[in-house]
Amino acid sequence: MNYVDWLSHVDRGEPGNALLCCIQEPYLWGMLKKVLQKDVLGGHFLDFNYISLDAQTVSPEELISALETLPLMGERRVVVLEHVPLQKEALQKKEALLATICESVLHRPPNVLLVLGFEGEKPFRGKLLKQMEADLQRIALSPLNERELQRFVTKQLQQRSIRFEEGVLSLIVNASEYLDPRAAKTLYDVENLVASTVALAKDGCLYRQIVEDALISPSERNIFALMDAINDRNGARACALIKGYESLGEDPFRLFYMVVRQIRNMIGVKRAERMRLS
Repeated sequence: MNYVDWLSHVDRGEPGNALLCCIQEPYLWGMLKKVLQKDVLGGHFLDFNYISLDAQTVSPEELISALETLPLMGERRVVVLEHVPLQKEALQKKEALLATICESVLHRPPNVLLVLGFEGEKPFRGKLLKQMEADLQRIALSPLNERELQRFVTKQLQQRSIRFEEGVLSLIVNASEYLDPRAAKTLYDVENLVASTVALAKDGCLYRQIVEDALISPSERNIFALMDAINDRNGARACALIKGYESLGEDPFRLFYMVVRQIRNMIGVKRAERMRLS
């Protein structure tokens, strides 16, 4: 299941008993832990009932002690184990701890919700994981797609009571570079961009032209002009724009990738037109 699916389980009072979170988007991991504290535990006695441990430093004995401790003034304790080493190359180095984790999942105390945090898309399916995976609920904390990202930005603006003109949303999404894997951006970066963009609002509204002037860099404007020149088959204009791009001190490889991305988008539009998709 994904993060949204898990939230629906929490709303039904069914957060799970043992979770394996595959973390690719750290922002969602942070949000999940807040939900555990606020919604699963009700925000009460967190110093006693919410325990966070690091698998890189915790001993098997410390983990067992955390799991066997009874909850205080509540029905459940949550034990979060971060940085669980389920990569193939790490299995032998942490063999004792992983054996303890496996035993804890298979024979988990009934009043404990155990949450394992693994950084990556898929853990190595070795012997120990095979033994306990039937008792684990796997949650994929994956990067958002374009539509999900638009909803995230919209919610961020709504939480700040900011209205916005048509086109502003796409400007923020594009400026964030979140959808470009090479940029290695997270939702924390997007959140910071939204927070800085909100400062451009006038009378509680973000206007397209103001946001465009602030977010689109000279190099990006150069790219759009370059694509127009290529489409018009104007070689002289295209060469002049490339020289202008170089004069800005930008990486030529970034120019190449931006052009490729624009051409890929154009091909996608052409295909959609042929398929009569809007």
